[in-house]
Amino acid sequence: MLDRKVRFDSLYARNVDPWGFRVSPYEREKYRATLAALPRERYAVGIEVGCSIGELTRLLSSRCDRVIGIDVSTVALSEAARRNCDLENVSFFQGEVPRAWPDISADLIVLSEVLYFLSRKEISALAECILSSCPEADCILVNFLGPTSEELQGAQAAASFMGALPNSYHLSRIRRERYCIDILTSSARSAVTL
Repeated sequence: MLDRKVRFDSLYARNVDPWGFRVSPYEREKYRATLAALPRERYAVGIEVGCSIGELTRLLSSRCDRVIGIDVSTVALSEAARRNCDLENVSFFQGEVPRAWPDISADLIVLSEVLYFLSRKEISALAECILSSCPEADCILVNFLGPTSEELQGAQAAASFMGALPNSYHLSRIRRERYCIDILTSSARSAVTL
């Protein structure tokens, strides 16, 4: 199997916006729905896993004091950094999750159309990383509902992630024709904010 970094660097080298993040009506509508689904108005630190060229990262910067985009592709991150260089609260980190999970506590984790690129084992390990470093974070999962060329489909990947979390997380779901947004909030945080 092709190394994930090589696979995505090659994809972005051929076309820096392979999914049309900048121009696609689907992407624009999904970004609006994702921002509207955030349970809090403001976050101290947000982490976007699989940030690609930083389009959603840029939008999240208006809701976070600090937002960190993580991606496996150095080519995508170079474009993300270039397009977001005017934002002081945005930074990028190259790494392949879950192995390269940053040692940062965050109160928002966004996993938008990234989980199905991971194996079930990696998804479980990612959930463990998030639980140990960000136990009271809101987790936003966005998954495409159509077929992917990956082993896991969006709904399966989301179910794997949610299955790795304790029952103390509250789930809200927004379903659209082509994607689903799962909003997971820790009951520990909910108890504190009541």
